Amino acid sequence: MSSKIFLNFIVRALLVMAIFAACGGETISNDSPPEKQYDEGLRLMKKERYTEAVERFRVLKSRFPYSKFAALAALKIGDAHYQEESFIEAASAYKIFRELYPKHEMAAYALYRVGESNFNLVPESPDRDLDSATAAIDAYKLLVKDYPDCPYVDDAKKKLAGLRTKLADKEDYVGNFYFIRKQYSSAVGRYRHLLDQYPDSPYNEKALFRLSYSYEQIGEFTKANEAMDRLAMEFPAALQQKGAKDLKERLQKETQQ
Repeated sequence: MSSKIFLNFIVRALLVMAIFAACGGETISNDSPPEKQYDEGLRLMKKERYTEAVERFRVLKSRFPYSKFAALAALKIGDAHYQEESFIEAASAYKIFRELYPKHEMAAYALYRVGESNFNLVPESPDRDLDSATAAIDAYKLLVKDYPDCPYVDDAKKKLAGLRTKLADKEDYVGNFYFIRKQYSSAVGRYRHLLDQYPDSPYNEKALFRLSYSYEQIGEFTKANEAMDRLAMEFPAALQQKGAKDLKERLQKETQQ
């Protein structure tokens, strides 16, 4: 490339940069007005530059804590983490927003997003930690209670039902774990919790039978009979199965002695 061609290339590049600057390529600093910093954060989010967006919103909050944009920035920190699928950080940010601005018009949205963030952390398998499911349930229940007319309630109710099923799955899984290993006292605790907390779960017939059997194995015959009576009342067809028949007969003999 000749020096003349190279010089023309440089001139054109500088001209393009000058035109870009003239068309609004404004530099945003930490001292820029809050509305400018907020818009810059939104721009960065659109570019999927979430880390930079979060930092810009944090600076805005720090420099202009009493501006209306500080509240919006706090909320957008949650949104940036959420869009990045950093759900733990998102849940934390939305909680902070609610703590700082409990009466804000976006408070219901932030609470819903607390639920959504935790919902996205719920594992598929019942043998995993389900603390995120419990946290999501807490957020959704509070949303339904405090904001019954907000547009997120229907979705929250649907997810509540699914999450409760997951927690019932967990109790059934753990109860069976102890039952199979003949750790009957531990099995009793899990089956009782399953029956008390999730009365409409699909596991209750089996749980009642195993609860009765577990009580029998640890010598709690009165409680075993109570569980058997409940099984007979709620699931009468279950008594036609050999295992239930045999257990009922053994318990009758024990009470007659």
